[in-house]
Amino acid sequence: MSYYRISWHRALLLCALSAMFTATFTVITPRPALAIDQGQAVTTAPPWAAYVTTVSKFKFVQATESSCTGTIVAIEWILTAAHCVVAYDKQGNPTSTPLPLAKFEVVLGRSDLTKSRSEGGQWTVDQLAVYPGYPAPGSIDLALIQLHGPLPLKALPLPLAPANYNLADRQAVSAYGYGNISETYTHQALDRLRYDDYNPTPSNVLRVTDPGSYVQQSSCTQSQYWCMHHVGVSEILHGDSGGPWVTNSANPFVVGVTSSLVDPLRTSRTTIVWQYARVARVTNNDVHGWLSKTAGIIQPKTNTIYRDPSTGASWLAEADGFNHPIPNGGTYLCLTGQGDRVVNLPLFDLDEFPQSSHSATCTASAFSPGDLLVGVGGGLVAHYDSSGTLISHLDTGTNSSEETGACIAPGGEMYQTNFEDGSISKFASDGSIEASRWATVAGHPESCAVATDGDVYVGITDPGSLVQFASDGTVVKNLAPQSEDRGVDWISWGSDHCVIRYTSEGSTIFQFNVCNDAQLPALATDLPGPCFENAALSHGLLVACSSAVIRLDDSGATVQTYPSPGSELFALAVQPGQRSFWVADYNGGVSTVFRIDLSSGKLVSSFVPNPETDVAGLTQVP
Repeated sequence: MSYYRISWHRALLLCALSAMFTATFTVITPRPALAIDQGQAVTTAPPWAAYVTTVSKFKFVQATESSCTGTIVAIEWILTAAHCVVAYDKQGNPTSTPLPLAKFEVVLGRSDLTKSRSEGGQWTVDQLAVYPGYPAPGSIDLALIQLHGPLPLKALPLPLAPANYNLADRQAVSAYGYGNISETYTHQALDRLRYDDYNPTPSNVLRVTDPGSYVQQSSCTQSQYWCMHHVGVSEILHGDSGGPWVTNSANPFVVGVTSSLVDPLRTSRTTIVWQYARVARVTNNDVHGWLSKTAGIIQPKTNTIYRDPSTGASWLAEADGFNHPIPNGGTYLCLTGQGDRVVNLPLFDLDEFPQSSHSATCTASAFSPGDLLVGVGGGLVAHYDSSGTLISHLDTGTNSSEETGACIAPGGEMYQTNFEDGSISKFASDGSIEASRWATVAGHPESCAVATDGDVYVGITDPGSLVQFASDGTVVKNLAPQSEDRGVDWISWGSDHCVIRYTSEGSTIFQFNVCNDAQLPALATDLPGPCFENAALSHGLLVACSSAVIRLDDSGATVQTYPSPGSELFALAVQPGQRSFWVADYNGGVSTVFRIDLSSGKLVSSFVPNPETDVAGLTQVP
């Protein structure tokens, strides 16, 4: 508390100090207390700062009796020390009885209390909540103040540390407070300091301790209080009570509240020093639960995504009690694909959660035979199992608006063409990305095929070409096969892994021998084009043409036609030896992915991709 006038509050302080001395006359060397003044003045008030005062109101005069520091921790709720809000008995001891609500005034958003109140507003109080059991021995010195009326728009909470959070040995934390910047004691008579011997200098400015002034003592075993060892120049003085102790981290949070003003240590007959401050822990499980329940602070649930709907920013609540920022859409969709629930909250509520500086991650799932890879755009590929159940999302990191064809290497690695980005990404067989841009091309890569030696062939639509890459992503050669309407569009292997069959968004299935760089006669012509993605069967070929899927035999003759179950067909995938295939329409909106029985042509199942968008490519893991 801060004492601007002689009062029974000051008597409490002096009585607390008197226990240090014997009953004989002792001279104390005049000494200014360094206080938070030796730290840093906070020029711009943090959005959580609160200045708590009790006042006596007379007819024409309002006198400040005491003052403390507080912290916005929830909507309308201020965290402070219990001894700041209760009445005292005639002996100067705190009681459990809260002071009348009318005595309180709370100032928000002001760093300098001497400046115009336009810098921050002033609030009255609707409710006081003192921690149960205070001030009995072993109780904890905490209280909550509920303000009357809404908070200012710029006000935001400072989050509490997670329950059971522990400071590391010698971990430094910082304290904030509006307390005095100096205090002098001139002498002591008998066992008491006279009121005239106490000379405070008010600060009127929010200050923070000098970095490293206080560290947690590893020898402290108290469960309800931190023991902050004083190793720097800053000290905690009157008026700093109730102020937050905050971690020195990128995303700070409250670990405690200034309780006892100081714990003095007499080093000689004439010198007194202060070793550490007694700080009420907010991380004690019972205390944390009481604070959260009383102030209505939402407790994050592990493996839940909390999202700001106004910006789309999202965080994952993890078992460490922190919200971890979700760095990109791929991670977000990977997490939702694993079943993590999404909860939309306003920004103020989100700021009540302690945040980690470590981003959330989503472990990719290994590719299994029959899995379906769906290019959903935005740099993402949706990974489904063979039944069409979403497993996760793969993020190429390219943000390409269309993810087109992919191909699987003999070792299980996956290469993904990023159409608009002009690149190819590489994923390991466990689904983790190895290279966001494993290779780049001049034009739009639409599809790929991996040779038995590991070389990767990529079909380029604009301009039309077929590029051969070595397994390290370097170009081996550029080939210029014959084309029709749009270059080398969708490619697949013939039976001998020398012949590549491809479409050019026309009505022809072309063939090119990459072993001797020779153009071969077309496999099929006069199909109901335009024709797009194609895939090899054990014998023959399937190709998605606009109005139907066409099944060809090894000679190129049409064996079966499967009418479109949707709009214009575009992407197609099949695993040799399977009894069904997958095909997706492309309609400029939201695609549907259909599973068709290979023999009967009947629809087996279908699903709308996640996210709901047009599908630009399908690939089935062999």
